[in-house]
Amino acid sequence: MKTETMRALNFRATPPPEPDPDRPFVLYAVPEADGGYRVALYQWLQRNGEGGWRAPGAMWGIELGGDRLRAVADHLLSALRANGYRATDLAQTAGRDTPFYLDEPTGVRLALIFLAVKPLSRFDRIEAIREGVQAMGEEEAYYWFSKCTGGPGARRAQRALRILLVDG
Repeated sequence: MKTETMRALNFRATPPPEPDPDRPFVLYAVPEADGGYRVALYQWLQRNGEGGWRAPGAMWGIELGGDRLRAVADHLLSALRANGYRATDLAQTAGRDTPFYLDEPTGVRLALIFLAVKPLSRFDRIEAIREGVQAMGEEEAYYWFSKCTGGPGARRAQRALRILLVDG
């Protein structure tokens, strides 16, 4: 697992959120020392056949802040609105342990955007990735998400996604 992904999993909310089978992604606003915030996006374990959760806690997570977060803020706010939250809720919850629960299709797209833009600094490339992920069909987004978050080839898949969306 990548170092920055491992760092994201070090953030723990108190109390931990209650996983929602209909909205398996959880987003937190984490305060920064300068008064701003970064966001931490987690995916919960899927349910087992008996209707319960296999294990408590997140199976995957990533944090994003600073200029990269500002560059994708419109997609973040759209994801929140699509799940019944107001755009102003994000700034109001920075520093509190109130999570935002996101449905799977919204969480997958947001995670892809976060994964792809995290190592970038050029705004034109970030913009190309934002547009490319939003233009993907649902099956394509799920395909790239599975490649970019699982297994030993995840880093290569993330790089391939960036190349596809920026140079394609």
